Amino acid sequence: MTVWLAASLLDELGLNFKVLGVQVAIFLTTFVVLSRFLFGRVLGHLQRREQEIRESEESIARERSSAEEMSRQYRAHLVRIDKEAYERMQDVYRETLVATGKTVAAAQGEARRQVEKARIEIAKEKSQASSQLRSEVARLTFDAVERALETRLDPQTHRAVVEAFLAGKAQP
Repeated sequence: MTVWLAASLLDELGLNFKVLGVQVAIFLTTFVVLSRFLFGRVLGHLQRREQEIRESEESIARERSSAEEMSRQYRAHLVRIDKEAYERMQDVYRETLVATGKTVAAAQGEARRQVEKARIEIAKEKSQASSQLRSEVARLTFDAVERALETRLDPQTHRAVVEAFLAGKAQP
C-alpha cells in the first residue's frame, strides 16, 4: 500500500522513474568524478598550502628565537666590551698615577739638588764675601792706622797682625 501510494503520488506530480533514475545516476557520477579530480586536487592544494603556512610559522618562530638569542649575545658582548673599556681606563688611570708620582718624585729630587747646590754656592759666596770684607777692612785699618800714626806701615809685616786681630786672635 505504501508503494502504491508513493507511485500514485509520483504519477500525480508527473515524475518518471526512468528519468529520476538517470538523474540520480548522473548526479552520482558527476559527484564521484568531481570529488576524485577536482575536489582531490583542491583539497591537496589546500593541505599543501596549510603545510607551507605551518612551516613558515615554525621558521618565523625559529628565526625570532635565533634573533632574540643573537640580541642577547650582542647585549652580553656589549657588556663585556664596556667592562673591558672600564678596566683599561682604570689601568691607564693607575699608570698615570704611577707616572705622575715618579715625575713628582723626580721633580722633588731635582729641587732638593738645586736647593743644595744653591746652599753650597751661597756658602761659597758668603766665604768669598767674608774674605773680601776682611781684606777690605784690613786695608781700611791699615789706612786708618797709618793716618793715626802718621807713618807708613809695611804691608808685608803688619798685614799678619791686622788679620789676626780681625780674626779675633791676639798676637803675643
